[in-house]
Order: sequence, then structure tokens, then C-alpha cells
Amino acid sequence: SPKNLKNPKKSLKSLKIFHFNRRSNIANRMVKKEQNRIWEATEPGPNGRSWTCKACGETFSGALQRCAAHIARNPNFQIKVCSGPINAEYFNLSNAHLQATAKRKRNLKDDFN
Repeated sequence: SPKNLKNPKKSLKSLKIFHFNRRSNIANRMVKKEQNRIWEATEPGPNGRSWTCKACGETFSGALQRCAAHIARNPNFQIKVCSGPINAEYFNLSNAHLQATAKRKRNLKDDFN
């Protein structure tokens, strides 16, 4: 209707799609900053899709979860575990990231079951 076109937020609220929680937005930004810090343990590859671990010098491709699994020495993500000396900060960040993503996946499964 023409009323909804004038105020898009109101139309979204009426459809119950629009939801903004300031605290969750701040928490999401903090998580993203921590994720960016995990990438500091790597160097970007030549093609932009790969990355090289600064600790062991191995080159891999994949997203942040695989990078975190490599740094955290978690063999469950089909990636070789890091054999080099890892900074404790990156190790802890990687473990926290993997635990958070596993928890989110469990929560999503619970929502659909």
C-alpha cells in the first residue's frame, strides 16, 4: 500500500522482518574484529583465494573456519594441523571461533527440529 512505501521501516516492522537489537549488533562487531585477528596469523596467497600460515609456512585455501582449525590444531576440518610454533593469542582465538560456530550450528539444528 502507499503508506508502507513512505515509511519502509514501518512496513518491515509490520511484516515482523525488521529487528534491530543494539547489543547484538555490538556483539557481532566484536566477533568480526576477533575473526580479523585470526587472519593476522596468515599471509594472503598470490591468487587471493589461498593463504599461507606464518608459523609453519604451508599454503592452504579455504575460509576462516579452516584457517582457525589449522591454527587450533583441530584435525576435524579436513586440513593439516599446524606444525609450527603458534602464538597463544591466535590459538585461543581460533579455538573460541570454532566453539562459537559449533554452538551456532547446534542452535540452528535445534530451531529446525
